Amino acid sequence: MRSIVGRRYALALLEVAEEKKIVDTFLSDFKLIEQTLNESKELDLAISSPLIQVEKKAGFLKAIFEGKVSKDISVFLDLIARKGRANHLRQIIVAFKGLLDEKNGIIEVEVKSAVELDKIQSNELKQKLDKFTSKNTRIRLSTDKELIGGLTVKIGDTVLDSSIRHQLSQLSESFKQGSFN
Repeated sequence: MRSIVGRRYALALLEVAEEKKIVDTFLSDFKLIEQTLNESKELDLAISSPLIQVEKKAGFLKAIFEGKVSKDISVFLDLIARKGRANHLRQIIVAFKGLLDEKNGIIEVEVKSAVELDKIQSNELKQKLDKFTSKNTRIRLSTDKELIGGLTVKIGDTVLDSSIRHQLSQLSESFKQGSFN
């Protein structure tokens, strides 16, 4: 689910980052923030909790990130905490990365295959997906033994399923309906 709040802040941050030519700095800062939130469930819960006062959230973020992230991101963290928006931090980061990818013509593609793809297969698949989408694809590969063979490709809301499991399912449906062409 995409957050409207997250997207608004992300748009503003991207504008600032591009204007100051520090997009890479922001990405690096966001990587550190995400890593810290992933490693500290307590911090993640604290900034998401409606029970903790905004001043305390601002204090937590300042104590943890001041001097470790750029001044702009430090100010941003203080701003969202004091505005009661710290609970949207992860969504803002995801939206920022998404907007940057969109701007750079990059699309995220999720590929599940029955077996692990080697480097050559992965590169061939990327080239085909780049051509199919007319964009530069960033592929997230995973394996799913239940596919039996083949693969599934998810691009946004579209799923392309060429797995043997899917084909067997379609064949089974044809048998049930008594029609097979």
